[in-house]
Amino acid sequence: MPSFNGQPTLYSIIGAAWASINSNADVQSTPYIPLGFVPGENGSFMFQGTGFDEIPNTTVFIEDKKLNLMHNLTAIPDYTFTADKNDTRERFMLHFNYEQPSAIKTTDHSGFRMYPNPASGIVWFESDANENFNVEIYDVAGRKVNVPVHGELSSSGALDISMLASAVYQVKIIGAKSVVVKRLLKE
Repeated sequence: MPSFNGQPTLYSIIGAAWASINSNADVQSTPYIPLGFVPGENGSFMFQGTGFDEIPNTTVFIEDKKLNLMHNLTAIPDYTFTADKNDTRERFMLHFNYEQPSAIKTTDHSGFRMYPNPASGIVWFESDANENFNVEIYDVAGRKVNVPVHGELSSSGALDISMLASAVYQVKIIGAKSVVVKRLLKE
């Protein structure tokens, strides 16, 4: 059922029916879910998702067909947009990008630290393991961002993020035996 007149309504679409709950067997057999949205009134709106970073081996994107863009909800769970009450209802789609697990462990481990977070200048990295590692930073669109490295990043080191815009970034730490992905808030 739609919301009251003038209130926003968000729903998934199963066939031609509106659904408030949509359950899938797995993201491999159902890689996307069409979403309907009725703004009710013209204005600014935000989708706020939680738990997307807990779906194993999967990155969740929301496709905004009106703006022709994909937003990574796993990295940044908030998506803000403007809508007109005359917009098409089938504007959005959730995409589940499943990646086959590799031999490299992708879960975080207690021997790795990144601080401070949030940060505005230098971000320090430390690992209890005696191994070299690389650090890669990605923006919300999934583009790799180059930042200056301070030190060797053998068991510790730092990156200067002062030139980055204030936003949430995805940090990938790549070691010989593990890959760790963390979120970094640049103030």
